[in-house]
Amino acid sequence: MLSKTTVLNSIQKMPDQFTLEELIERLILLEKIENGLAQAKEGKVIPHEVINEAWQAELRAREEALENGTSVGRPFRDVLDKYLKK
Repeated sequence: MLSKTTVLNSIQKMPDQFTLEELIERLILLEKIENGLAQAKEGKVIPHEVINEAWQAELRAREEALENGTSVGRPFRDVLDKYLKK
C-alpha cells in the first residue's frame, strides 16, 4: 500500500506539466517498488545463486538450440519452478 507522503513526494518530483498516463505509470511503479520491498522484508526472495543457475541454464540452452537448430524451451523458468516447489 502506498502512503500519501510517498505519492506526494513523487508527484512533486515530476515536471510541472505531465499527462494522466505518466502519473498512472509513476503510481504503478511506486506500488510495485513498495510491494517488492515488503516481499523482501518477509523473506519472499529468490537467492542470487538460484537466479545465476537459471541464467546459466538459459544460456546453455540457447547455445545448444543454435547449434542444433532446435527450440530453447523454458530452462530459466524450469530452474525457478524447481526452487519454488521446495
